[in-house]
Amino acid sequence: YATVTMLNYPTEDSQLTQDTIASQEKLVTMVAVKQIDMIIAPESLNRSLVENVDYFLDLSEYLPEDIYSRLEEEGRIETMTNSEGETFPALINVTQEELSSELEMQMDDPTIGIVANSENKDNTILLLRRFLGMQEG
Repeated sequence: YATVTMLNYPTEDSQLTQDTIASQEKLVTMVAVKQIDMIIAPESLNRSLVENVDYFLDLSEYLPEDIYSRLEEEGRIETMTNSEGETFPALINVTQEELSSELEMQMDDPTIGIVANSENKDNTILLLRRFLGMQEG
């Protein structure tokens, strides 16, 4: 199995509530104990996660060539800079149609990031293929 978490809460300090702080703490804990493989969140939120911790892995090293090259050709890869100052491909832009058809939800600027300590590579790739409508081969 692969575990996916969807996030859509404010990241500005002025909008933080007890619930959003609890959600952030839960996320940190779940990532630390390797309970999350993929995070689907607005791009701004996924970017804010990396401000303190390198949450996401290098997609060019993780994804099979057919998925990565197609996403790159379509301009759907977003780069980020890790704590060591290295820029790497980290997020996948998804469309509102993909998001709503697979998850029946709405989100501004949805992106997918694969958590750096994911232990379920095969299942994460299968889930990503399904989500993006990309059959193997």
